[in-house]
Amino acid sequence: MIITDTEVFFLKIPLKATFSHHLAVRNTSESLLVALADDEGNTGYGESTPRLYVTGETPEGTLAGLQMILEAFDGAEINTVADIAWLLDGTEGLDRAPSVRCALELALLDLLGKNKQQFVFDMLGEPQAEFLHYSIAINGETPQSIEPIARQIAANKVRQVKLKVGPDAVLNHQNLAMLREILGENVEIRVDANAAWDIDEAVEHIQGLAAAGVFFIEQPLPPGGRDQWLALKKRISPDVRICVDESVCTLEDASWLASRNAVHGFNLKISKHGGLLSTFDVYEEAKENGLFCQLGCQVGETSILSAAGRTFALLTGDMRACEGSYGTMLLEADLTPNPLQIGFQGIGTLDQLKRAYGLGVAVDLSIVDAFLVKSRKS
Repeated sequence: MIITDTEVFFLKIPLKATFSHHLAVRNTSESLLVALADDEGNTGYGESTPRLYVTGETPEGTLAGLQMILEAFDGAEINTVADIAWLLDGTEGLDRAPSVRCALELALLDLLGKNKQQFVFDMLGEPQAEFLHYSIAINGETPQSIEPIARQIAANKVRQVKLKVGPDAVLNHQNLAMLREILGENVEIRVDANAAWDIDEAVEHIQGLAAAGVFFIEQPLPPGGRDQWLALKKRISPDVRICVDESVCTLEDASWLASRNAVHGFNLKISKHGGLLSTFDVYEEAKENGLFCQLGCQVGETSILSAAGRTFALLTGDMRACEGSYGTMLLEADLTPNPLQIGFQGIGTLDQLKRAYGLGVAVDLSIVDAFLVKSRKS
């Protein structure tokens, strides 16, 4: 197939609630959408969610990067996944712009799947599962604000939750106690500090949370110096599990941390790693060194990134936890009339990815237009 037309859109979609943590406060999504058309009338779509506090990228910078690179994609011939990897690997600057690479790669994969009448998951391997159990993330503001959310989670029999925690240890434990009271002992609870603590604070918080039954602690330290993870691991009990998010963006990050057993697990996000292919590289580095992985998501992802995340998790089949596929549970509107989102017990299925060739998402451009900030066509 030959790429004939390219377009990029900067979108902001309101969220149904404000989400806050130590690093950011958000009440709208901020996504970049790439559309690529081929010479047979197919259009593929890719998405990324640049976050300054994760990869140092901004939506405006990502938009500019996409606009510059897309001009060179006109006329490119793509017939295999290997062609996609070759094209992206040969494009200067993408190793420093994961959000740019992610949106391009997903659009290329989606377009190739539509052109070949194949699903992306079949193009990349063999699914290891037919469905996933997703978890729900909860902002840890107060026990009173958590209670109605927890009761809804309990009614839907979700098996895992992630509680956002901060510098107030008393409040953290009150929120945790509220969750445990409502959800019972059979629901797994993990916590995410979003880099809220220094190393001394982290040691104190971690020991208390682990004693309270938390099954792992995510990103307790700022994403700066790597040696701090080695120092932290020496100061906590060997049975406490530490997972990193903002500290593992590149394959080089993953290699350094995994080879030194500096942490126990990685939170993998398709956008921050630069797409599905790069995320598989980070995953393989983790597995080779005995680390666990979870599938994460950025707040405000639409069904496009949700489809990419689910594709990844079903192909690997061993994520310790899964996040995403929240659709209009979180967004005021998704980019498709049939959002990819979880159901009872947090279940998301492989069959939901079979609604359309490619990634499995049929994009409605009238919804894109409704939330458009700006667009560029090459």
